[in-house]
Amino acid sequence: MSLLERFLDSERPDLLGEFDPHRELASSLDPIGQAVLGGWCELALAVREGFLDSGAPLLAFYREQSSGYTPEDPDPERFVVPIFFGAIVNGVAEDLEENTVRLDNLLSSFATLHEAMTRGGGSLYGTAVFAQVVPDAIELAGSPELAAPAASSIVPWQRLAWLSECKLRGGAVLARGRGEPLVGEPEEQIAFLLRLAANQPGLSNWPELARFVPRRSESLLPLSDVAYRRFRRQGLPSDPDLSNRLVEEIVEARHYALDTISVVELEELGVRRIVLTPEEKPEPSVIGAEGSFHCAFLVDHDAGTFTGTASLGDEATAEGFGRRAVVMIPAIAQHAASEPRARSEDRERGLDAFHEAQAAIELLILSTWRDLVVPSVREEHYEIDRLRKAKGSGKRAAKRGNLEIVRYVPRRLVYRRAAKEAAAKEGRQEPKTLHAVGAFSRRLPEGKKRGPEAERFAVEIGIPLAAHQTIVKPHFRGGTEDERKAAMESGFGRQVRRWRSWSALDLLRTRAAEPPPGEDGPG
Repeated sequence: MSLLERFLDSERPDLLGEFDPHRELASSLDPIGQAVLGGWCELALAVREGFLDSGAPLLAFYREQSSGYTPEDPDPERFVVPIFFGAIVNGVAEDLEENTVRLDNLLSSFATLHEAMTRGGGSLYGTAVFAQVVPDAIELAGSPELAAPAASSIVPWQRLAWLSECKLRGGAVLARGRGEPLVGEPEEQIAFLLRLAANQPGLSNWPELARFVPRRSESLLPLSDVAYRRFRRQGLPSDPDLSNRLVEEIVEARHYALDTISVVELEELGVRRIVLTPEEKPEPSVIGAEGSFHCAFLVDHDAGTFTGTASLGDEATAEGFGRRAVVMIPAIAQHAASEPRARSEDRERGLDAFHEAQAAIELLILSTWRDLVVPSVREEHYEIDRLRKAKGSGKRAAKRGNLEIVRYVPRRLVYRRAAKEAAAKEGRQEPKTLHAVGAFSRRLPEGKKRGPEAERFAVEIGIPLAAHQTIVKPHFRGGTEDERKAAMESGFGRQVRRWRSWSALDLLRTRAAEPPPGEDGPG
């Protein structure tokens, strides 16, 4: 059994059918070559289901202008990326019909395209590919419906493009035009490349994140259903109203700009830290005519590290996507697509499945973003350290990822760590220093219900509660009993902060997800 087959059997069993005829080829390839074959299998599955099984007429147009994987006498009015996209789809379709894989031809075609993109300064890993390929397919096929097979093949095509560039550069491509040497044994190298490929499209467009990407496969989010279920256990219910409120504050209540690489330590909802890139003006094709801001993020999660992008739009965006924030997490999109609602013919139900799957990350990203640009929150709730000064300035520095790196640690986390450390040193459980504890939600014992007072208080301070939760009012810990009593009687302990003056992350701490289907809730 080849190393690639072991990986697919463990993490992508859906691709074993495409891989099966090519077992002998896989055994003859080096680790990067096997990863390329794995990427080919993913695109092959999309081509088989989208083009061959449905008899898509669009394939005939691609075949007219291609010879195998190579463009042949293409229409000069077409963009270069759609031309090569069509040629590579055609080559995969021919290989499927002949039960073979012409990897050398595939890599040669991609090498030509990579060279052209390097000369022209373009990218194969962003939304510009969608913006070119989809309109081109619609024009060739005559309708959006007939162009659908092309749209559904773009993501696996982009992943295969990235893996082919890794082969071309001799390592993992985390910065434009440069491959990093792979570490570990061959089996780990294959897992590393294929897990990292799952974060495309997007990751390679943001060199600012490169230094934070783990270099070992064990630290990346696995592609298996088991890893996805572990990720989902740390979830939150989808909340478009809260999402839209956060977007509104990011856009309208801001005082700061997100112009550095921001490292935010959290330790909430399974997330250890979030890294945000500087915000940019979003691509119009992503969120509509009135887009406000766009950034990428890296999430260091208990289940493994992954990346994504967040774009903030207008009301037109809300109509199309169900909310003003468009958050894309490629590594979990495939799993979300396999959930029953996502397979529904009802588009709204399908979108709901994606929103529910990534709701915790969406709300954490937006909350973090909001907290960093709204001054009353940033100054009151965060300890700020400058980890590294910028090594350059302007667009060139941004392209190299040489921007200033700033770390933000919520003060509640600073206090928690200090108290834990002091208690451990002194052999006690509770810190001696008197300190306030804000309101938070708590899971009720089985069979118990919260009382009307808790219900009223939760409504008053704006904390939504699940059916299995109650709320604990603000109180004091540490100190002596007399000190705690005096603090409460002073009136300080009864002060109620409204949501706008809270850290949005503190609000999210009080939100607990209903257990996902088939999973037990927290004890």
